[in-house]
Formats: sequence, structure tokens, C-alpha cells
Amino acid sequence: MPRGPVLTPEQVWDKLLAMIDAIGQREDLNQQNIERAIGLKLHKRPGETHSNLVIGDTTAGWLYVFDLVAHTDSDISAWFRPRRLDMDAGRNSPTCTWRTEKLRAALRERGFDEESRIFTDRSYFNWQYTRGPMVVDVRYYFDQEHLDYTSTCIDSVLVSFVIPEFYKDAT
Repeated sequence: MPRGPVLTPEQVWDKLLAMIDAIGQREDLNQQNIERAIGLKLHKRPGETHSNLVIGDTTAGWLYVFDLVAHTDSDISAWFRPRRLDMDAGRNSPTCTWRTEKLRAALRERGFDEESRIFTDRSYFNWQYTRGPMVVDVRYYFDQEHLDYTSTCIDSVLVSFVIPEFYKDAT
């Protein structure tokens, strides 16, 4: 599978925000629209039936992954997953992709409502953003040795829509 170009963290950040901005309704979650928004070609991974993605390196030493996952017409999502080679079993890492607060502010500026989804007993830390039926889940990690909520970084971003079959009033 061909790799994406080496990008600076700022270039990857711009592509992530462009992807979010290009998705206003479920129909926007398609390969052509995502490729146009991020300016990169998504490829089918050999043996994979539900995923089209691009993987590349950053100048900061971590990898980026943009992934469009479609199980059905209504169960479709766009993922952004930076991969840090130095992350531990708890997914924490001294390498910071971007500060969580930077993305939180960008999403609030775009009209998303914000809700904390912290489950410390399971080490599950994320923020959920909604705008109508659109949902953006932002998972974060700690780049310090202790759980300092003022020092968190982006682990993954999932863009999806409420599935109307499950939530009739969400369309």
C-alpha cells in the first residue's frame, strides 16, 4: 500500500480540520469528499473490506492515519489516528501530537456542543462533540508520568453520525 507524504504536524492539523469542516451531513462521509478535503488519496488495505486509508510520517516522528470506515450505508465514520512509537500499554506517551485544548477550542468555534466522557476506572479519556446528528469523539492521552488533565494530547478523532435506525429523532 502506498504511503502518504511526510508532513509537518501543522500540515496534518490543517488536514484534520479540513476533514471535519467538509463533513456536514452523513452523505459527506464518502471517499471522494474526504480525499478532496485532506488532499490525500485513500487506499484499500489488502484483505480489508470496510476501510480506505492513508498512512504517513510526520516531521515530529509520529505517524498519521486518516481512515474512512464503512460497514453499512448508515454505519460509516471517518477516523484520524496519530500513532506514537513510544506509547505505553495505557496509550500514554511523552510525545505530544497536539494539545487537546487546541482541538477543543477549534471544535467549539465550529459550533459543536462539548461533553466530557471521562471514565478513570477504565483509563478512558475523551471529549464528545455534537452538532445536530454529527458526533466528533476526541480521545486524549497524557504526555506526563502522572494524570495531569492540563497536559493532554490528541490520541484519536472519530467523526460519525447518529444512526437513524437506532435514534429515530436524530435525522
